[in-house]
Amino acid sequence: MPTKPASPPVSATLRLAFPGYRIDVETNSLRLAARLQSYFGAYLATTPGAPNARLIAIAGAPRYDASKMKVWARPATPFRAPKESFYDERGVRRILKNRTGVLIELGPQGLSISGSLEEHANQVINLIGTMFGLSLLDAGYVMVHASAVVSRDDGTARAFLGNSGSGKSSLALQLIERGGGTNSGSPM
Repeated sequence: MPTKPASPPVSATLRLAFPGYRIDVETNSLRLAARLQSYFGAYLATTPGAPNARLIAIAGAPRYDASKMKVWARPATPFRAPKESFYDERGVRRILKNRTGVLIELGPQGLSISGSLEEHANQVINLIGTMFGLSLLDAGYVMVHASAVVSRDDGTARAFLGNSGSGKSSLALQLIERGGGTNSGSPM
């Protein structure tokens, strides 16, 4: 298992157990740990075991070289503000979430996320979901971007598949506003 990146002292460790995949989340923030524990309560590991992955979540100012950041343009959303910037250095990829200022680092020493994580706990939650999702892809599953609406009248569902930013959620919300159903969530 790769060694973990340097970080402030760990205040809490959450051990999460998803079907066939365990993640240990180490953080220096008790407040973030409480939010993650509340969100992932059904997935807290109850038996001992080694994790498949470790995530270091550092609440505090991320460290990176802003002059090296390159905008990550996505072809599916050419007219929207870029969500991320990145650069690679010495085997480490640094990904900056442009709206929140949260930094994700992937490298041979492991995976970390840093920034205003107490304010942007959703970024940690999304990263944990991505880690689990990637494990499913490795196991042969297929991932799709989707949104769905269920009819209030007869319970039928309409699902919309498409690239990120292609308008699935907007279409679902328009149907809901016109009385066509209730949103079952996105992504599906």
